[in-house]
Amino acid sequence: MKKTVFDLMQSPLGKAHRRVHNVWLHDLVGRMRIRRKTLAKDAGVEDDVETYPIHGGDTTIINQGSGLRAVVVTGLLALVTWTLLAWMLMQPTKQQQPTPPTDPVELEIEFKREDGEWKTIPRRVE
Repeated sequence: MKKTVFDLMQSPLGKAHRRVHNVWLHDLVGRMRIRRKTLAKDAGVEDDVETYPIHGGDTTIINQGSGLRAVVVTGLLALVTWTLLAWMLMQPTKQQQPTPPTDPVELEIEFKREDGEWKTIPRRVE
């Protein structure tokens, strides 16, 4: 059975990793508080400078996953798209059937000459 990222995060090693990460974040917050107090003291500001975050420094860790699912879905969509495109391009084009010959058409062309007389010419078009 393959282990997923979720299984690994629920394993003892994953839990230890989260604990170490949580300790590291709290240490970072503490160092930022000390740095802010030191900078305030150097600037001559009052001794009781509030440090960030004022509300107590809650730390929330959000695990977004590795994005493997998005990569797989994108790959499958690309594969399907390229497969359909190749299939459409490989289809033989439909040849247009030649039209059967039509019966000849009788036409009369009528035009006016320079002297004002109308002249009619019969024509047969195949």
